[in-house]
Amino acid sequence: MLLTIEENFEFESIETDFIDNKIKINPDFLNIRNKIVEYIDIISTKLKLHEQTFFISVSILDLIIEKNYKLLIGKHYKFIGLTILWISSKYEEVYQIDTDDLITLLDYEYRKDDFIDFETKILFSIKFKIPRYTLYSSLESYLLKEPKLNNKNLFNKCIFYLKKEIYIIPKEKPSTIIYKIVQETLENNKNNF
Repeated sequence: MLLTIEENFEFESIETDFIDNKIKINPDFLNIRNKIVEYIDIISTKLKLHEQTFFISVSILDLIIEKNYKLLIGKHYKFIGLTILWISSKYEEVYQIDTDDLITLLDYEYRKDDFIDFETKILFSIKFKIPRYTLYSSLESYLLKEPKLNNKNLFNKCIFYLKKEIYIIPKEKPSTIIYKIVQETLENNKNNF
């Protein structure tokens, strides 16, 4: 049986503090969010998608949660994740993910029209504002600005730590998160850089 998000998941409060970049969510709903994020990560890795596609997907998910979480009620978490990943792939990848592949991943329980319908609802709920500025792009620009840090190995290790952080809704500004991750990576890998 498919795990769907039930109506009894309610936000304690939709408090969004843009200065601190925090969203308070019921812990049960946060677990579902993390399941969706994990599934997006697994599929984007399996399909060899660009890392930025993954981070855009997570940003879209967080926008939906912030602006219209009721859109997720009654939907299977894998269906939500794949639809968001499909949207992101259209924006970031050279070739978008084929809906036939998505249908196969969900054992033919959904049709192409289901994906198109849910995509439309998502895009309207976020007012067609696909997040371009993500933690990935922040990290990329930060490392490019610093010639001594412009190292592919360092970048890949930072992405590894960044993906661990993505399971927590950010409590700090993206620039602060990036700085901490780069410093932590450098500290943990002193001999390699």
